[in-house]
Amino acid sequence: MLLPVAGWLAYCALGGFDLRLAIMAACYHRLGEDFVWTVIISDLLFGSYSMSLFGVLCGPPTLLWVLIAMHLSPRRWSWWQWSTVSAWLVVNPWLCLQAARLIPFRLAGWFGWIPPVGLRRVVAVGQVYAVVMAQLLLLGVLAWVILRPLRDLEQRSCWRWAPMWLVAFGSALGTFQWWVDWPSTQANLTLPWGAWVSMGIVWHTIAGALLIGGAIAARRGVARESWHCRNCAYDLRGLGPRAPQCPECGHGFA
Repeated sequence: MLLPVAGWLAYCALGGFDLRLAIMAACYHRLGEDFVWTVIISDLLFGSYSMSLFGVLCGPPTLLWVLIAMHLSPRRWSWWQWSTVSAWLVVNPWLCLQAARLIPFRLAGWFGWIPPVGLRRVVAVGQVYAVVMAQLLLLGVLAWVILRPLRDLEQRSCWRWAPMWLVAFGSALGTFQWWVDWPSTQANLTLPWGAWVSMGIVWHTIAGALLIGGAIAARRGVARESWHCRNCAYDLRGLGPRAPQCPECGHGFA
């Protein structure tokens, strides 16, 4: 499913084709300069998707670790599950920004937005603390589903707590991110880009390690306990030695 996209991106990288410039030029000629500055540059690039690179936000970079974990996890996934997860993580930064803007201005303070004087419009996802925490919880639920085979193993592994560690670490880093941005927002100052880049690197490193490490642990645990199906981790005890395939996923044993 992802091979056509990967092939096109590889062609753009090797051929020197600037896809971003081509998209912005097409939008400029068809929709005007205001659309390019307001929607593409302000809302998408700097308002939402930059946060998925430099802060605690689930976006396309997070999708890489999730897809690898789903591939490694001893569980069978249907096409609609792959598609749903991919679609959510691709559009999540934009959805979070829109959700933050739907919060009435008088209630925004209850959700962690401390606007500077004269500003009555959310311009970045990280400014609304509650929205960032909500999407972190959703990522934790997704990780809990992906790493579910770990909870079915008789030999317990510390990796079974990986979803909780993921949410706890993301919440702590997201709280720190919002806290350090608060005084700079009030004083109309900006943090150095190095600080945001560092937080983004730390977040994606830990998220990738927890998701992929948990998936590898689940795969090894299922292979070690021979009474589990190696494809979906279903408990096969009681089916008899002549069972031709797993009743859960249909994986053959031959």
